Amino acid sequence: MVIQMKNKIWNYKYFCHIHSKQSNNSEFGKVWRDYLLQNLLGNDETIKNIIDTFIKNEKIGFIYPEIIYNLTKIPYMISKNNDIYINYVMNKIFPGYRVGTILKYPLGNMFWAKVDAIKQVFRHKFVYMLKKIDTTEKDLNITSYFNEVFWLYLVKLNGYFFKTIFKSI
Repeated sequence: MVIQMKNKIWNYKYFCHIHSKQSNNSEFGKVWRDYLLQNLLGNDETIKNIIDTFIKNEKIGFIYPEIIYNLTKIPYMISKNNDIYINYVMNKIFPGYRVGTILKYPLGNMFWAKVDAIKQVFRHKFVYMLKKIDTTEKDLNITSYFNEVFWLYLVKLNGYFFKTIFKSI
């Protein structure tokens, strides 16, 4: 989990979040994972282009592959339960802020980011808050969606923008 980096992350300006969890969707899961990895770590030029984007545009704080499903770009609709959970967490960090119901997000939870664009994730108060939340099966499902959707709210509220990238599958 990315919050385990909270004591070391301040030594870095950028980081890439990749995880080993694979989708159970046998129809599209492997293709999707390969797509994410190709867009984020494909080769030296891919990584150089991402870092160059951060350097050339100081306000870009988060880069992730465009969301696609069966080769069609799609938005993300936040369900009522996810909306409640995300607003709960966001109000702990930014009191009075309310999230919307439609948002692009890094499906698959793999991305590059500037540490400063999502700095609250690495602060002790945030780590403690996430651990404190009940972990019933229902909450775990909501938490998994939250982990994908939450990033772009932090990026925006910290004064940064996100950028999507796309290389064909």
